[in-house]
Amino acid sequence: IRTLLGIGTLDDALGGGLAAGALHEIYGAAGRDAGAATGFALGLARRLTGNTAPIVWLVQSPAAGEYGHPYAPGLAEMGIDPNRLLLVQVRREEELLEAALQSARNLLGGAIVIEPHGEARQLDLTAGRKLALATEASGASLLLLKIAADPVASPAATRWRVSAAPSHGAPRHLMGPPRMEVELLRNRNGRTGTWIVEWNSDE
Repeated sequence: IRTLLGIGTLDDALGGGLAAGALHEIYGAAGRDAGAATGFALGLARRLTGNTAPIVWLVQSPAAGEYGHPYAPGLAEMGIDPNRLLLVQVRREEELLEAALQSARNLLGGAIVIEPHGEARQLDLTAGRKLALATEASGASLLLLKIAADPVASPAATRWRVSAAPSHGAPRHLMGPPRMEVELLRNRNGRTGTWIVEWNSDE
């Protein structure tokens, strides 16, 4: 099953949209890009889950302390009912991986966002394969969100690098709609490339 992102050239590159029930990686280029990468992850989760399916957000405590939690009014602006989001915070990498595996095995549909802190060495190729198999079986979509970390070998269907981009179109001294530069680094079902995307809460 594929989900259209609503950007023609990007959906074409993905072979007709983003694959549901698969593992996808999102990297924030640097700490200052945490907001853009988190917003992109939420946008993908929103597209993958529609209007009703749950979103489970698993975050490691140091990452939550450094980058914060999803903000309820912000979720609503992105078309996500905050009541759909289950936030789980753990301290250690081992706990994060176990929570991710249990969620991937038991969440029928919906989306799971995993936000570790730093390089997350235990989320290696072996762990990624276990997660990918679990999501394929349950139909849940898994988004691995890593900020200021380097990509490692994984079975992810797609890998994205996201950074903030200047907004435009607003009156002087006012902020315009949020924009981000999205680079598709890996795509098992099509080509790669770079796009500037903009979120419009009205449309």
